[in-house]
Amino acid sequence: AAFLDGMLKLVAIGTVADVMPLVGENALLVRRGLDALGGKNGPGLAALLRASKKEGPLGGQDIAFGLAPRLNAVGRMGGAEDAVRLLLTRDPAEADTLMARVEVLNQERRAIQQELAARLPQPDGAAFDLVLDASAHKGVIGIVAGHRMRATGRPAGVCTVVDGVAHCSLRAPEGYDLGGLLAMAQPFILGGGGHRAAAGLSFEPSRLAFVRQALQRGAAEQAAGREIPLLLLDGSPEELPSDGELARLEPFGQGFAPPLACVEGSVASSAVFGSDHWKLRLTGLSDPLTWFANHERPAQPRAGEHLCVAAAPQGSARWGRSWLVDAVLGEATP
Repeated sequence: AAFLDGMLKLVAIGTVADVMPLVGENALLVRRGLDALGGKNGPGLAALLRASKKEGPLGGQDIAFGLAPRLNAVGRMGGAEDAVRLLLTRDPAEADTLMARVEVLNQERRAIQQELAARLPQPDGAAFDLVLDASAHKGVIGIVAGHRMRATGRPAGVCTVVDGVAHCSLRAPEGYDLGGLLAMAQPFILGGGGHRAAAGLSFEPSRLAFVRQALQRGAAEQAAGREIPLLLLDGSPEELPSDGELARLEPFGQGFAPPLACVEGSVASSAVFGSDHWKLRLTGLSDPLTWFANHERPAQPRAGEHLCVAAAPQGSARWGRSWLVDAVLGEATP
């Protein structure tokens, strides 16, 4: 049982980190892994949980926004050996040393990612947003592609050039199938693969225009028959279930989104954390509001500004409930 629990912890982290749909068998395995993570952990996982400020019962979002980015950063910035060693070590001192190294790499990853996002051209409204920056760090192009996809609601890809070959990471929102788009670009690419929401491909840089045209044509065809997902709200913050009731529905994540509430009020306080993320307090809302940086909202909200957003509850055994902004519902007013 102990060996199985240990494996399920890694299965849960890997499944969520790879943005796999949390339905069916995936959901069952991740739920079992989350339960195991909430118990006793080895030195490496314990250090990872401390660095991510996660404790007590965990949910899918705790992996997605806390554990996974740190582990992924090691591979994105070079080799993944330190992440593997962290998960396998039985020496608490070594775990702390490795975790410190992981945190440094994660900070470097974040800085490189932000610099790339700032210098890329803004999306131009095309059916598929495909951009190439020959000097882009290969380890962060997938994250930046995801940000551009969420900002436009359309498929996006960011490419770099390594040894004369263009390598791209592609991301697509619900309703698109990147596998079908790769099939349309097949005559012009060297290789590619992935799943409906995330994929990669490579091609000769001289064929960029052909690849872009094929992906845009395919995305336009898919969009024509696509049912645009509605933003379904589950009520006001007071109407949502308690943290304990929501915990029984875990894991939330890809394919099984957490409930959303309409959160509205005037900004009482606004503070920056991490880099350009915000922690807000709204009048009339007892719990804090977390807003991760994105293209939808370039400026930090000001005190006194009125906000109306869709937000998902984030429960914490130690810190209580907070809210994570998912989308802007209305224009901010002073």
